[in-house]
Amino acid sequence: MSTPLVSLIVLNWNGESIIEECIESLQKLHYKNIEIIVVDNASSDRSLAILDSIKNIMVIKNKTNAGYAGGNNIGFSFAKGTYVATINNDIVVEPSWLDPIIPLFEINPAIGIIGGRQMNYFDRSKIDALYSFLHHSMIFFQEAFRDTYNPDQFGGNPLQVLSVSGAATIYRKQLIDELGGFDESLYAYHEESDLCMRAFLTNWKCVFVPTAVAYHRRSVSFNRIKPTMIYYQTRNRVWFIYKYSTLGAILKNLFWLLVTELRIFRVFTFRDRAFFSYARGLWDGFFALPRFRAVRKENMRRLLSKKDDFNILVQRRYLPLE
Repeated sequence: MSTPLVSLIVLNWNGESIIEECIESLQKLHYKNIEIIVVDNASSDRSLAILDSIKNIMVIKNKTNAGYAGGNNIGFSFAKGTYVATINNDIVVEPSWLDPIIPLFEINPAIGIIGGRQMNYFDRSKIDALYSFLHHSMIFFQEAFRDTYNPDQFGGNPLQVLSVSGAATIYRKQLIDELGGFDESLYAYHEESDLCMRAFLTNWKCVFVPTAVAYHRRSVSFNRIKPTMIYYQTRNRVWFIYKYSTLGAILKNLFWLLVTELRIFRVFTFRDRAFFSYARGLWDGFFALPRFRAVRKENMRRLLSKKDDFNILVQRRYLPLE
């Protein structure tokens, strides 16, 4: 079996308490033809001192925080691998994580993105993320989030899906080069959904592999700056819906759009006490829509040509990989 180089890009921001465990898990992978690239987004804690003490890794030290999209794109520019993985600093992978993934890439050149099964770091019987499905609110939701995992559900078989979580995802470098990586205008949140949709519209397959297991602590960095998180989640949600939803789909699902938005408003306003971040996200989101007019027009043209495939994946959520 061929063993192409895999570039593992770890994005770090003030992760002094978690970055060592993440990198240590990557160094224990059974698959050995790897390079580990850590992109540090201007950490102000002890992260850089810790990274400087770890052998056999490349550390890129950004002078400013480039966000999830920009930080990973910088990592992509240094990556030499045939495949590249984006890995959050709050991820720990099983040693066998890459074992079912690389052979699948090698035998199927149409596959551009693969995501594995992410489990909760603290309760490893609970699901953190399997794959993502398009909800009636026109954004991607994570399948079975916080449910107890049933190993018989998929039988261990890879499945074609529309999107996967971006916390521990492997991409064919050719796809990254063709599509230009993540959209840096998003900065953080919905950027993996955006890339998965662009991949689908350009005839790449996105695949979920349940036997590739990682553990996720979830939002360790952004939980420290929750108002910022809420702003980007809100703004980018507006942009994503505009870029990838037909007018007919929006009208058909208008009830769900409104109900979901009311729920989000309630949580961000009363639980998180971040109304102004939420309101600013909505304002900036809608105000900037004209800049995406040409992008939306092209996406609608491509979506029309793939209407049947898209509708099947939306309705069924996943399909056996052919």
